Amino acid sequence: MTDANVGALPPIAKLKGRENYTTWKIAMENSLQLDGLWKAVLGTEINEDKKIKAKAKIVLSVDEKNYVHVAKAQTAQDAWANLQAAFEDKGLTREVGLLRKMTTTRLQNCDSMAQYVNEIMSAAHQFTGIGFEVNQEWLGTVLLAGLPDTYHPMVIALENSGMEITGDSIRTKLLQESNFPERSKSNDDGSAYHVGRSSKGTKTKTRHKGTKCYSCGKIGHYASDCDENRKMSETARNINAVFGESSTTKATVGNWFKNFRDGDFSLANEPRGRPKTKVDNDHLRAVVESDPSQSTRELASIFNVSIPTILFI
Repeated sequence: MTDANVGALPPIAKLKGRENYTTWKIAMENSLQLDGLWKAVLGTEINEDKKIKAKAKIVLSVDEKNYVHVAKAQTAQDAWANLQAAFEDKGLTREVGLLRKMTTTRLQNCDSMAQYVNEIMSAAHQFTGIGFEVNQEWLGTVLLAGLPDTYHPMVIALENSGMEITGDSIRTKLLQESNFPERSKSNDDGSAYHVGRSSKGTKTKTRHKGTKCYSCGKIGHYASDCDENRKMSETARNINAVFGESSTTKATVGNWFKNFRDGDFSLANEPRGRPKTKVDNDHLRAVVESDPSQSTRELASIFNVSIPTILFI
């Protein structure tokens, strides 16, 4: 690689302490290898010029406050060992801290999906850096465990897809979902948010953009999923139980349904041009709710209206 290409590489962030030692170590090791200086750190370099350059590069990549750890180092190998001893914490406290970070990080506490994924993957990488091998399937499971319940359909879809669960595969999937939120809600390929049935086999509700309900007239669902339609069906059963008189015609019931949907529970029919009789809604509702078994004849008597004119629930 030419000097021009090396110069085009982004600078390595200086070592501040334990918080960035793991990432600094990786970047610094690769930078020394790129320059052909890594053997100086391993102690196998025989070229004195390269030994000096390797040590200088390590010292200059450290924040000023940490010069104390490398000031007396005679070689690149000494400087590397001193920094490792100071900042690479392999103790139980460090392990517990990293494990806690991986298992308690939640998407709702992060600013974005990218930050959420990076938090967990970074902790896992630091775990590996202190000699603890992280199982990839377990890491993928941890990434899924920190998601809110709205992602449960996606988890079920992944389980049923037979896809291998690894940290990398789940990371890629989550970042894809965050980039295409609308696609993830409407896709029919088994991706997140789109599972016809839950794990218990019950049908889940989905929104149908542009779909018009022919029951209530609203946009966004089918008549079979309409809450108003279900209420009307229940109302119809109540009416069948209450309208027991043969004098109550289908037309009467049909007109009542129309009035009911307009919010009026008691508007009477207008048979043969007679004036419309209107009874008090609240009074009528209270009477019916107290004793729904009353017949049309009994209610007509209570409200002093003729049987064919009364409408009620």
